[in-house]
Amino acid sequence: MFQIGHAGLTLATSLGACLNATLLFLAMRRRGVYYGAARLAALFGRVAVALAVLGGVLWWASGGDAFWVTASLWVKVGRLSLVIVAGALAYFAALWLVGFRFADLNRREHH
Repeated sequence: MFQIGHAGLTLATSLGACLNATLLFLAMRRRGVYYGAARLAALFGRVAVALAVLGGVLWWASGGDAFWVTASLWVKVGRLSLVIVAGALAYFAALWLVGFRFADLNRREHH
Protein backbone atom coordinates (compact mmCIF):
# COMPACT_ATOMS: atom_id res chain seq x y z
CA MET A 1 0.00 0.00 0.00
CA PHE A 2 2.18 2.88 1.28
CA GLN A 3 5.91 2.61 0.84
CA ILE A 4 7.20 5.24 3.23
CA GLY A 5 9.66 3.05 5.12
CA HIS A 6 10.99 4.28 8.43
CA ALA A 7 9.14 7.57 8.04
CA GLY A 8 5.98 5.58 8.75
CA LEU A 9 7.13 4.97 12.32
CA THR A 10 7.71 8.69 12.81
CA LEU A 11 4.32 9.49 11.30
CA ALA A 12 2.56 6.90 13.46
CA THR A 13 4.26 8.21 16.61
CA SER A 14 3.34 11.79 15.77
CA LEU A 15 -0.27 10.95 15.01
CA GLY A 16 -0.50 8.92 18.22
CA ALA A 17 0.86 11.85 20.23
CA CYS A 18 -1.67 14.21 18.62
CA LEU A 19 -4.52 11.80 19.35
CA ASN A 20 -3.32 11.43 22.95
CA ALA A 21 -3.14 15.21 23.44
CA THR A 22 -6.63 15.64 21.97
CA LEU A 23 -8.12 12.95 24.20
CA LEU A 24 -6.42 14.40 27.28
CA PHE A 25 -7.69 17.88 26.43
CA LEU A 26 -11.24 16.61 25.95
CA ALA A 27 -11.13 14.69 29.23
CA MET A 28 -9.84 17.74 31.10
CA ARG A 29 -12.58 19.94 29.63
CA ARG A 30 -15.25 17.37 30.45
CA ARG A 31 -14.12 17.27 34.10
CA GLY A 32 -13.80 21.04 34.33
CA VAL A 33 -10.08 20.88 35.04
CA TYR A 34 -9.16 23.05 32.08
CA TYR A 35 -11.15 25.74 30.37
CA GLY A 36 -9.98 28.34 27.95
CA ALA A 37 -10.23 26.76 24.52
CA ALA A 38 -9.89 30.15 22.81
CA ARG A 39 -6.54 30.76 24.48
CA LEU A 40 -5.45 27.22 23.68
CA ALA A 41 -6.45 27.63 20.02
CA ALA A 42 -4.32 30.78 19.81
CA LEU A 43 -1.37 28.91 21.32
CA PHE A 44 -1.85 26.04 18.86
CA GLY A 45 -1.89 28.54 16.01
CA ARG A 46 1.40 30.05 17.13
CA VAL A 47 2.98 26.63 17.52
CA ALA A 48 1.67 25.61 14.08
CA VAL A 49 3.42 28.60 12.49
CA ALA A 50 6.67 27.73 14.30
CA LEU A 51 6.34 24.10 13.19
CA ALA A 52 5.91 25.19 9.58
CA VAL A 53 9.09 27.27 9.87
CA LEU A 54 10.87 24.32 11.48
CA GLY A 55 9.77 21.99 8.69
CA GLY A 56 10.94 24.41 6.03
CA VAL A 57 14.33 24.90 7.65
CA LEU A 58 14.84 21.16 8.13
CA TRP A 59 13.86 20.47 4.52
CA TRP A 60 16.20 23.16 3.22
CA ALA A 61 19.13 22.38 5.53
CA SER A 62 19.05 18.62 5.04
CA GLY A 63 19.83 18.96 1.34
CA GLY A 64 19.40 16.29 -1.27
CA ASP A 65 19.32 12.54 -0.86
CA ALA A 66 22.56 12.08 -2.77
CA PHE A 67 24.57 13.71 0.02
CA TRP A 68 23.21 11.33 2.67
CA VAL A 69 23.93 8.30 0.50
CA THR A 70 27.45 9.22 -0.57
CA ALA A 71 28.98 11.20 2.33
CA SER A 72 31.22 9.60 4.93
CA LEU A 73 29.94 8.91 8.43
CA TRP A 74 31.58 11.89 10.14
CA VAL A 75 30.56 14.29 7.39
CA LYS A 76 26.97 13.08 7.87
CA VAL A 77 27.25 13.50 11.65
CA GLY A 78 28.51 17.06 11.19
CA ARG A 79 25.77 17.93 8.73
CA LEU A 80 23.09 16.37 10.91
CA SER A 81 24.35 18.37 13.89
CA LEU A 82 24.06 21.57 11.89
CA VAL A 83 20.58 20.62 10.68
CA ILE A 84 19.46 19.99 14.28
CA VAL A 85 20.90 23.28 15.55
CA ALA A 86 19.41 25.23 12.63
CA GLY A 87 16.02 23.63 13.23
CA ALA A 88 16.06 24.38 16.96
CA LEU A 89 17.12 27.99 16.41
CA ALA A 90 14.49 28.51 13.71
CA TYR A 91 11.73 26.92 15.83
CA PHE A 92 12.39 28.92 18.98
CA ALA A 93 12.98 32.13 17.03
CA ALA A 94 9.66 31.62 15.23
CA LEU A 95 7.88 30.98 18.55
CA TRP A 96 9.34 34.20 19.91
CA LEU A 97 8.42 36.18 16.77
CA VAL A 98 4.77 35.04 16.86
CA GLY A 99 4.51 36.06 20.51
CA PHE A 100 4.57 32.67 22.18
CA ARG A 101 5.77 32.84 25.77
CA PHE A 102 6.13 29.80 28.01
CA ALA A 103 4.39 31.77 30.75
CA ASP A 104 1.27 31.55 28.55
CA LEU A 105 1.06 27.89 29.50
CA ASN A 106 0.66 28.73 33.18
CA ARG A 107 -3.04 29.00 34.04
CA ARG A 108 -2.42 30.95 37.23
CA GLU A 109 -1.09 33.98 35.36
CA HIS A 110 -4.38 34.47 33.47
CA HIS A 111 -6.88 34.78 36.31
